Amino acid sequence: MLFVFFLYNFLFGSFLFFTCMLQSVAS
Repeated sequence: MLFVFFLYNFLFGSFLFFTCMLQSVAS
């Protein structure tokens, strides 16, 4: 169960980082 929690956190963090990178490139 803890592994799933860390995996979800990693995916969510990567998604936020990718979104921030796209916004910085677009602007």
